[in-house]
Amino acid sequence: MPAVFSPVYIWDALDSKGVDYRVYGEPYYLSTEAYKLIVRNFGDRSEIARAFYARSMELSARVDRGKEFSNFVMSYYGRANKLADAVELLKDTVFTSGLSRIFTGGLILQRAISSNSKFRMDFAKFLYHYPFSYYTWDLNYSDLNRAKAWKEDFSRLLKEKKVPAFEYIWLPNDHTGGTNPNYLDPYKLVAQNDVALGYILETISKSSIWKNSLVLVEEDDAQNGPDHVDATRTVALAAGPYVKRGEVVSERYDQLSMLRTIEVILGINPLNLGDALAVPMFGIFTNKPDFRNYTPTAPSNFLAPSDIKLLNDLKTR
Repeated sequence: MPAVFSPVYIWDALDSKGVDYRVYGEPYYLSTEAYKLIVRNFGDRSEIARAFYARSMELSARVDRGKEFSNFVMSYYGRANKLADAVELLKDTVFTSGLSRIFTGGLILQRAISSNSKFRMDFAKFLYHYPFSYYTWDLNYSDLNRAKAWKEDFSRLLKEKKVPAFEYIWLPNDHTGGTNPNYLDPYKLVAQNDVALGYILETISKSSIWKNSLVLVEEDDAQNGPDHVDATRTVALAAGPYVKRGEVVSERYDQLSMLRTIEVILGINPLNLGDALAVPMFGIFTNKPDFRNYTPTAPSNFLAPSDIKLLNDLKTR
């Protein structure tokens, strides 16, 4: 909700440097970017900003993290993959009315999009960066289905030679639902998450961009499950031809180190003093690249039958 939005996010830094990117699944991109555009164009005291805020509070109370958006836009995938197409899509009154109700609870956003050409262009740019086929937060939606959606989008971008410099891929199901019977148990959800990540990494490693790729991974969430060192210690993984293979790097890094590493590689400015002073993850790299493909390990025995079927379907594609 707007009350807890950060002043700046990594996609803001990417925009400021003209670095292309794709955001797969992150609900905070949807909410923060839409609100930023509304405030920039109409002010934080405007009627549309107040409507957006009220709607955000309503959805937060329902623990909705973007499901309504995903359910609505999935059928529109392919109609906003280029900026010009996104601009045209915002002329579709059925689409804009649905979008408006999701973001503001009424038609005020639709009216703003139709009457203000600058705002319409800003909103088209916002939508262009988020693939409509990629489902956001929902523990009942398999990460393997997310991996499938990502693969389809990635394959299209490869064919068009337009893979962006930065991709933010959210595979949220390692969060798990604890003992809630409405979800798969934690073992099955983590197994599902691991297989989906392995599939994505394997796909990248067999692509034409592998020689220029770096994949950085951290878990969601790190605030639970304390170990013998620290209650917030977490796992970070890295993969790529210039990453040391099969090594455990014990140098002390934190989440800001990972962010700073990305910033250094892409040439974007730090978001604040925290990441500006963070130590980049230089210790993970080697000057002797290994261009071999990544081969995932066998799936865990905890993988649910439904996910075994999804994995088999993915492998036949």
